[in-house]
Amino acid sequence: MPSVERGSNGVGPNLAGLFERKAGALDDYRYSPALKRSGLTWTAKNLDDFVADPQKLVPATACPMRGMPNAGRTRGPHRLSAEGGEVAW
Repeated sequence: MPSVERGSNGVGPNLAGLFERKAGALDDYRYSPALKRSGLTWTAKNLDDFVADPQKLVPATACPMRGMPNAGRTRGPHRLSAEGGEVAW
């Protein structure tokens, strides 16, 4: 499960403060070269797109998740917190 506690990574990079953060920007996580050069800045929409199909949004990403095509902000495993646009899992 991804970590939402600041300062710790889980299966993937820490999701605290994710929105408006550049993809591949945390110094303490090893991202794929594809994600680092993607130019993405995380928003609710592109997080939904990434959860649905990581390879479609960022071809050649090393994300081990196959994708959850029916995952949406309101029905998926992640949701937005009412405070500050944080991700909750």
